[in-house]
Amino acid sequence: MIALLLIALAFSPPAMQLRRVWEEAPDNSGNPSADGRLLSFVDWETGDVAVRDLTTGLNRRLTRKGSWTQSPEYAEWPKISPDGKRVIYSWVTPEYGREIRVVDTDAKAAPRVVLRNPELHYIIPWAWAPDGNAIVALLSRGDDTNQLVWISIADGSTRLLKSLEWRWPMNVGLSSDGRFLVYDLNQAENATERDLFVLTADGKSESSLVRHAADDYAPVWSPDGKAVLFASNRTGSVGLWSIPVVDGQPAGPAELLKGDMGQIMPLGCTRDGALYYAEHRGMDDIYAAELDPETGKLRGPAVRLVEQFVGRNSAPVWSPDGKSLAYFSNRDPGRAYGVGTREIVIRSMETGAERVYAGSRLSLRQAVRWTPDGRSLLIAAKEADTRQRAVFNLLNVATGQMRTITRSNLTLPFPVVDPGGAKFFVAGGDQSSNMGRITQFDLANGEAREIYQAPRGWVLRNLAISGDGGQLAFTVANAELQRNIIYTLATAGGQPKEVARIEKAIAREGLAWTRDNKHLLFVSGDELFRVASEGGAPQSTGVSEKGLSLISPHPDGLRIAYTVGQYFRIDVWTLEHYLKK
Repeated sequence: MIALLLIALAFSPPAMQLRRVWEEAPDNSGNPSADGRLLSFVDWETGDVAVRDLTTGLNRRLTRKGSWTQSPEYAEWPKISPDGKRVIYSWVTPEYGREIRVVDTDAKAAPRVVLRNPELHYIIPWAWAPDGNAIVALLSRGDDTNQLVWISIADGSTRLLKSLEWRWPMNVGLSSDGRFLVYDLNQAENATERDLFVLTADGKSESSLVRHAADDYAPVWSPDGKAVLFASNRTGSVGLWSIPVVDGQPAGPAELLKGDMGQIMPLGCTRDGALYYAEHRGMDDIYAAELDPETGKLRGPAVRLVEQFVGRNSAPVWSPDGKSLAYFSNRDPGRAYGVGTREIVIRSMETGAERVYAGSRLSLRQAVRWTPDGRSLLIAAKEADTRQRAVFNLLNVATGQMRTITRSNLTLPFPVVDPGGAKFFVAGGDQSSNMGRITQFDLANGEAREIYQAPRGWVLRNLAISGDGGQLAFTVANAELQRNIIYTLATAGGQPKEVARIEKAIAREGLAWTRDNKHLLFVSGDELFRVASEGGAPQSTGVSEKGLSLISPHPDGLRIAYTVGQYFRIDVWTLEHYLKK
């Protein structure tokens, strides 16, 4: 009997094993090498391509662009070749055009440009061909339409596989034999949930692989090509699922391999079948601190303003009368990726009563903005059913009704509402020219007027309006001008005036005027500073928290609300022995 038991144990498959291989990784856009030794990523301290040796835990940069102050260029989406000797990646140039480059993992030779096209809005390399001679990539055109293409590594020539129109996959995988692509796409024009599809490598035939009401996303092939692994929230929480595949077609039902895995993004499999994935963890909370209006210094300890859904609240904005707080709250633990969905909440700070406005059908861009009468919220978003980069909506807080004011091709839009209530201003990049612009819109009919066009290479990161409506303030990231600069500009237009140059990056939505319009508050390096609006040396307020961002001064001129968060914490895990033999 003992002998039979020992034999059974010897032939039983090993137990599923889960292991964290990297705590607090800076990026989740890379992939593991086939042998499991390296993991590609973007080192966001400099924007360089890098690899991590998972056996030693040491990181090594493959490009040497220098600091952000020296150059605003940066890498995106680095993918290791099947033989582990090269990394293909997207490169954002100083003029914010896009290139595809390749570099050897030993970094002995300089990177080589494979494809250069400044008119493309994005280029994402997704998967290498098995022979290493080409890649499957996504090209995003200036009108925000997307294409899957083959790109030759030798000469950069492209061959169209499929037009995706406005849709955008979260992952595209190529089977180990190079015959089939698998990817996820939105189920419908107004849906955030995704289904899975398979396309032959010649682009001639597409078929559905997984159709389900849930959100099924980020598919990757098993090493033998017999299954597709994907994340799904169909049980109410996110888990890893597998579906058998034969000749590009489903060969059975999808099965749950492991549930309750958190907010995960599969990154790829190694040759021996280990799945690597990133777990996205975040804790965002809203705090308020009191500042001395004369000195700008912190008075007393900060307090947390919202005690419901702790760890899931962000982007506070005080109402004009200071009695209510509008903010984002991530209240859906079953959301497939990211820390829940973003619902818009208005909370009475006198009674604690809340009203929640569903935001799951909107891709919310920046914090909301109150109209001066306190009756509406201006919302900058990107809808799933539009090819435009931004749509501006007005939410009636009493009725919950929303109307669209206008659409725009501005990317990363930062809106502010004029205190007079008839117009709003937006800072952002024009996707067709990669030029930074500030545009005035009529709040009633959306009529637009450009009031400022920034020099090429300037990235506008913030926008704030003075209480009297006469001045705008914005920040610029630019290498030639030492990257981080605060400017003011008359709302009527004209030339901007430099206020201060800052060594560290200024947080997005980390800029605001004080009540008396004499100072600007800004967040740099997890610390809140104050600087005279006419210019001068910035002074620390004493407010300093990890993940400090999204500030909103109270109308009383004393308090300031802000977000403290670790929203971008990423851990990398590997899951082994998960497939049934």
